[in-house]
Amino acid sequence: MTEKNNINYDVIIIGSGIIGTNIAYELSKFELKIALLEAKKYPASETTTGNSGIIHCGFDPSPGKLKAKFNVLGHKLWTENIFKKIIFPRQKAKSVVLAFDSEEEKIIYDLYKRGIINGLDPKNLSILSKKELKLAHPDVSEEAVLGLECLNSWVVDPVKAAYAFLEISRKNGLEFFSSSKVISISKNSQNFFLIKTESQNNPFFQSKIIINAAGHYADEIGKIAGFGEFSQKQRRGQYLILKNHPNIKNIYFLVPSKYGKGVIVAPRPDGNILVGPTAKENISKNKVNCLDFDLNEEIQKIGHKIIPSLDYSETVFALAGSRPIEAEKSDFVIKPAFNDPNFIFAAGMQSPGLSASPAIALEIVNFVKNRIDLVKKTELVETIEYI
Repeated sequence: MTEKNNINYDVIIIGSGIIGTNIAYELSKFELKIALLEAKKYPASETTTGNSGIIHCGFDPSPGKLKAKFNVLGHKLWTENIFKKIIFPRQKAKSVVLAFDSEEEKIIYDLYKRGIINGLDPKNLSILSKKELKLAHPDVSEEAVLGLECLNSWVVDPVKAAYAFLEISRKNGLEFFSSSKVISISKNSQNFFLIKTESQNNPFFQSKIIINAAGHYADEIGKIAGFGEFSQKQRRGQYLILKNHPNIKNIYFLVPSKYGKGVIVAPRPDGNILVGPTAKENISKNKVNCLDFDLNEEIQKIGHKIIPSLDYSETVFALAGSRPIEAEKSDFVIKPAFNDPNFIFAAGMQSPGLSASPAIALEIVNFVKNRIDLVKKTELVETIEYI
């Protein structure tokens, strides 16, 4: 690698999904030279695109996990800070988890306890009897016997959120490079990272710090840099998008399974209805967005279990997305590399990664603060609208 051709930075972020762009947004508030590298032609075109688009309350993650901590903190940051400054499509909605038998009733009570342990306000979380459920949510199946309701979830457009974060970061000095897949990372004698990409225009970069927010490829980027500390597997989920159902204004879940939070029927900010996802394990990284049309019948069946009046003749399109799952603990990986504090991971970003992303970004800022003196910019673009 020819060092004289390198572009020099204080911080380089790899990956421009909702995690990478949120990190860029926070770091661009400081006097730093920052670049964001994206392998694809467009930002937010992988996990963020195939996302349910829900900012979760925080009752699902197991207490003690990073997912629980950052979900609750992230929800607070979205609602009390970011929503006031960054405008993108979103709407408030209730979340309702449904039980259909006595075993699932036990899960409902466990989720309630978990939510309180995780720090949710009890005023926003309640258990609904069958009668209360029918009164509050009349379109839900008559077969549902119990519900857990959270009052302050949100449905958002995660791609437009990521674009908004990217745009405001660029206004505050960030440089963005698309079609820049990282193919090698090394270090020079001055302890700077040397990064080579597949870009035809700007293939070489040099940086004091690397933040690895590369989604499905975060484990591979770690290995390229010499930090193969964990591995990820991919879990693909498939959704159907239906035309607007006028009575569906809230998010309805089946109880969680070992594969995640559970299948949902939920509104989208554009007025359409999301049904899904399925869950298929151990998908190769290059097939995470591939559709399996044989699954459509399964999605329809599960959606009808939740809302019997769903009309699948009004299906607009199908989409597939996947979650990178840290293989050992199934938790977020938010930390510096063991042998180099200047290489920082923001990986394993399964659900509730979207919900947690603002809190994850602030945690990454703290790691950077330990390595570089951070000086806040005196002039900042603080608001943006991306509709």
